[in-house]
Amino acid sequence: MQPSKRTIVLFQFHAHFEHCKPRIRLLRTLNPGLPIFGLYGGEGGLIERARELERLGLEDVYQARSTASNRSRWKDTDLGVVDWYSHVGRSVPFDRVHVIQWDLLFFAPLVSTYPALPDAAVALTGLIPLAEVAPFWDWIAAPGLGVDSEALFVLARQRFGYAGRPYACIGPGYSLSRDFIERYSALDIGEVGHDELRLPLFAQVLGIELVDTGFYPRWRDPEIEKVFNADSCEIEPAQVRNELARTRGRRVFHPCRERFDSTVIDDLTLVSLATRAVESGA
Repeated sequence: MQPSKRTIVLFQFHAHFEHCKPRIRLLRTLNPGLPIFGLYGGEGGLIERARELERLGLEDVYQARSTASNRSRWKDTDLGVVDWYSHVGRSVPFDRVHVIQWDLLFFAPLVSTYPALPDAAVALTGLIPLAEVAPFWDWIAAPGLGVDSEALFVLARQRFGYAGRPYACIGPGYSLSRDFIERYSALDIGEVGHDELRLPLFAQVLGIELVDTGFYPRWRDPEIEKVFNADSCEIEPAQVRNELARTRGRRVFHPCRERFDSTVIDDLTLVSLATRAVESGA
C-alpha cells in the first residue's frame, strides 16, 4: 500500500536547544521538502529560545499547553500532539505526521525508514499485546502506575464500551494519521493513563488499524536495547557507527542525548552517506 501523499514531521523537544540544532539539520538534509513543525513542551520563559530553531528550517514552533508536572511532559506526548493539531495542524495540509523526539535519530530518509502504512493507520513502536508485558512493565506492575492505568481502562469500558484485547507500545517515533488525530481529539480523554497505553487503546476504540514501526522488534532483547530502548540507557555512539557502517544495518536509534553533539552527528552522517552510496552502487 502506498504511503500517504502529504507527510509532515512534528519535532518534539523540551530544552537542549544546542543539541536540537544538528538534529533538525540532519532531518532537513535527509528529507528535503518535508515540512517539519516544532512542538515545544519546556519552560514557558524559554519559548523565544525555542522559536529560534525556526531559523534552521522548522515551519513553526508551538508551545504545548501547560501540564501539571515535568512527568506529564513526556507521558502525555499524544495530548501535546492533539493540542498542536487544534491550534496549528488543523490548518496544515497533511495526511500523516511522524512524531520525532529530539533524542530519536534517523540516518536515512523517513520514507525508507518507516514501513509503508495504510492511510488511516496508527503506527506505534514495540506494539505488543499488553498481557505479554504486564508482569514486568511499570505502567501495569508498579502499584501507583498500575492504578492509573486501570483507571484508563475503566474509562474506556464505561464511556466507549471497550471490550478488546489491549496493547502496549513504547513512545519513540510513532506515526499518526490525520484521521486518527481528528477523531481522537474529539474524545477529550484527559491525562488519565499514559500515551503508551492510550494510543493503541483509542485506535482500537475508533476502529483504526494498528501497525508496528519496526524500530523495536523485540522487548527486552539485549542486542536491541543497545541501539534502541525507551529507558534512560543512552546509546553509545560507537554502536551507532557500527550499524551505519553495515550495508542494511539499522538506521534509527534512541535515546541519543548528550553524547551526540553536532560533531558526533556530523561524523555519523558521513559514515551513513558513504554506506548508502555503496548500497546504491554509486
